[in-house]
Amino acid sequence: MTGVNAPAGRSYGGRSGDERAAERRAALVDAAFAFGAREGWRALRIEPLCREAGLNKRYFYESFKDVDEVVAAVLDHLTTDVIAVSTGAIVPGSPGPRAIRDAVRAFVGHLTEDPR
Repeated sequence: MTGVNAPAGRSYGGRSGDERAAERRAALVDAAFAFGAREGWRALRIEPLCREAGLNKRYFYESFKDVDEVVAAVLDHLTTDVIAVSTGAIVPGSPGPRAIRDAVRAFVGHLTEDPR
């Protein structure tokens, strides 16, 4: 975690502090993606983002130092996701042109499924 306040290792609700922190971080990344798509990335601010995620600012700073860092996390998430979808569509052993077509088809399909 890059934030200043790392969660305690105590269990709460059957989940460890690290698990709860990961869930909050994921909620902030999801909210940033939705907010950025709807309002534009330049409008993204910590307070509205936390409202969108249903979290307070303390939890934002637990995972991120600033808005740029959460935007980078959104981009990392999107990149990882699209790579997994594209490479997952390739049938092992398929010829190069077919593998490329399958990967591109999956990539474009993935992008068009979510208009954000």
